[in-house]
Amino acid sequence: MKKFLSLLLAAVLLCSLVACGGGNNSSTPNSQPTSSTGSDVSGTGDGEEPEAYQPLEIPEELLEDPVANWDEISSLVADYTMSDFNEAYADAKAETDVDVRLVKMAVAEAKLLESGVMAIGSNGGVNYAINHQAPHTVPSVMWGGDIYKYQTALIVKGDPIAAEDYLHIREMWNDANTAGTDAATYLADVESYLTGQGYTLSDTYNTTFSTTYVTWDPLADSHAESTVQRAFGSMSMVQYDVMNVAQPALAESWNISDDGLTYTFHLRDDIKWVDQQGREVAPLVADDFVAGMQHVCDAGGGLEDLLRGIIVGIDDYIDGVTDDFSTVGIKAVDEHTVEYTLQTATPYFMTEFTYSHLAPLCRSWYESMGGKFGADFDSAAEDYRFGTGPDTVVFCGPYLPTNITEKAQMTWEANPSYYDAENVRIKTINYWYNDGSDVVKTFEDLKNDKLTGLGLNASTLEIAQNEDYADGKTWFDQFAYVTESGSGTFLGSFNLYRQAYANYNDETAVVSPKSDEDKDRTRAALLDQNFRLALLHGWDRASWRTQSTGNEELAKLSIRNTFVPGNFSSLTKDVTFDINGTETTFPTGTWYGEIVQAQLEADGSKMNVWDDETKTTDTFDGYYNVEAAKEYFEAAKSDLAQQGIEISAENPIYIDLPYTDYTTAGQNVANAWKQNIEEVFDGEVIMNLVPTGNSDNGGNVQFYAEMGYEMNYDWYFSSGWNPDYGDASSYLDTIVPGGYMVKILGIY
Repeated sequence: MKKFLSLLLAAVLLCSLVACGGGNNSSTPNSQPTSSTGSDVSGTGDGEEPEAYQPLEIPEELLEDPVANWDEISSLVADYTMSDFNEAYADAKAETDVDVRLVKMAVAEAKLLESGVMAIGSNGGVNYAINHQAPHTVPSVMWGGDIYKYQTALIVKGDPIAAEDYLHIREMWNDANTAGTDAATYLADVESYLTGQGYTLSDTYNTTFSTTYVTWDPLADSHAESTVQRAFGSMSMVQYDVMNVAQPALAESWNISDDGLTYTFHLRDDIKWVDQQGREVAPLVADDFVAGMQHVCDAGGGLEDLLRGIIVGIDDYIDGVTDDFSTVGIKAVDEHTVEYTLQTATPYFMTEFTYSHLAPLCRSWYESMGGKFGADFDSAAEDYRFGTGPDTVVFCGPYLPTNITEKAQMTWEANPSYYDAENVRIKTINYWYNDGSDVVKTFEDLKNDKLTGLGLNASTLEIAQNEDYADGKTWFDQFAYVTESGSGTFLGSFNLYRQAYANYNDETAVVSPKSDEDKDRTRAALLDQNFRLALLHGWDRASWRTQSTGNEELAKLSIRNTFVPGNFSSLTKDVTFDINGTETTFPTGTWYGEIVQAQLEADGSKMNVWDDETKTTDTFDGYYNVEAAKEYFEAAKSDLAQQGIEISAENPIYIDLPYTDYTTAGQNVANAWKQNIEEVFDGEVIMNLVPTGNSDNGGNVQFYAEMGYEMNYDWYFSSGWNPDYGDASSYLDTIVPGGYMVKILGIY
């Protein structure tokens, strides 16, 4: 899962931080086929008056050892802050009709937004950028890891692609998509256009990284870096092409049973596992998929959660009810046939094959590296070497790692044994280390063709606008374009029951300046829904984003208002649904975001998340409303007064905000945020800017911490999410109790 995305370099780099899954939006909805008849169902909205304010009470016996009792404390906090969402989402998850499910998912998201626990920030995609890579020459599907399949990329040498040419190619893709043009034809047309314009093609892709691999075992880890690693070194049953059409990859064909419960894949017979040196180790066989799934469950790195509720028997195996993996719904029918048995019909199951949790594992090699399965699995065993370095794993994908140096360089070279080697255009992928502190270097690397693409932040935008190119044009004039919105949602989060006031791994790093009394006051405030909503409606995201983008209009384009993008999917049939007692018919083609907005309006929310004209939940700030912020703030003050907590200019609530003090952009963003909030609330809320000092400390504030009680902030904006598969649950699953991203709320 994951695509838990770091924003440590989001203001600097274009390509390196869109973690696993998620690409640019296409012009066609990502809907799944279903029957053409309408459905009549009942919703979960009740339209009742809110209950009288009741503060959260945690039993004293739990607080005697909060770490030991953290799951129980977290459940109480989650129920207190998100009960409406959890109830609505449980109903949505149980729905198997894909269209009714979409409606229920949207209703659940409305409840999540109304809880105020998350501060949706940006779409992570819209920015000024300069690029050597032609648009849509790698997959851009909104989920999974195929956006890292760089082998088809068309990249030019020397100068970047001129903005007018870049935008022309983007229109070529839109036209090809509308006309149903196949991927090979589109790529050939783009290549012809580029060469006709005088460009010379390159076979090298250059980008940057700020964090090294946690492990070389991508099946045991759910961070973005591991997803990229798997995309380079391994393959899936299917792979999306540049027109975002799923094509056979490791599987040459497949069958789905009439009841939707059995998926049978027939593998190619020419796939080879090779080591880092390219030496053949073993052929890929059906049993490698069985081994891969069992290892995902044994390793417990987060990927196993994507299998829960889908594969027969998987929940019992993960939970330790049984140690017999043969009871799980995956089997090797023969050497080249894999069969999956599902618990219930799952219309988005095919979309899951582009992510790591269904990837194969060479059983014989794994065991030769000390790997064991089931109860015998122990990654800490003395003889366990698997995943400790690139020489301890094997590969069946388009690339092999050849030069891996921590905080310096990572190079991947084309794998000569790859089954489709003749169609691998990009022969070398270079990752260069950059922590974002030297913005001049990134721009110079772009100019010198050492960086394929660069998103322009406030600093590099200024450089580009003032750097002469030719004929009176600056680099910005000649090359800069506005990027497309991505599927990744970057968000801030409130620490709902904060425990850590310094980094979990270093008590001297990123230390809160607050007194014990101030800590208690802030915790009580952040547990209050009215207080959270006050902050959300008082947060001027356009001004905040302007500090990163360097352009006010561009800043607005980069704003997102929902966790799941509003145009992620749309209805394929009419659905009539009870919205707070009113039978509401959503016609075929209704977008997810429209339904979220309908529920928000029915609930009387002050949020506006959908633009019906542009059909998006992006490009405008639907939260910022000073009048609403002050109204919620007065309600919060009344709530907290019942606990004996006074809020005034003399007794403000202090909010710790860690920030990137070692970059100009980071300083500007933090100071703008502080000024904004303190002005809206007349100094009765004070933002403590807590410097992180370096990228490692910044990552340890949230990104690398594994538990909610290790999160070291009150309000933070550092991470994001890209979907793993083509269903809204790929986002929403992460924020339920026990979900992968819920820890950023300071729980679980």
